[in-house]
Amino acid sequence: MAFLDAYALSNDPDFRKRITIAIAKSATNVVGEASSGNPIKDRKRKDLGVGILNSPSAYVERFAIAVATNPVINTDSTDGDIEFTVNSVFDDIAGV
Repeated sequence: MAFLDAYALSNDPDFRKRITIAIAKSATNVVGEASSGNPIKDRKRKDLGVGILNSPSAYVERFAIAVATNPVINTDSTDGDIEFTVNSVFDDIAGV
């Protein structure tokens, strides 16, 4: 996907609504995870998860951009594809 197309997708209102639900779902799962044995990773992931659950709109833009840069994601992508991509960038956005 060309950069301008990815930018347009990341700013599409319906795409952002889908991202909002995907990040909330992912955050709920992360907050409920058992310890991985890596306290720094666990803290960063849970901090991001709690932040998303407390204020999803504060995180939509960064996830929308990250997801839209995946070349297989477009307006016709399934919810499952978007959710998978959110999960795949979660650690990167959390900083781990």
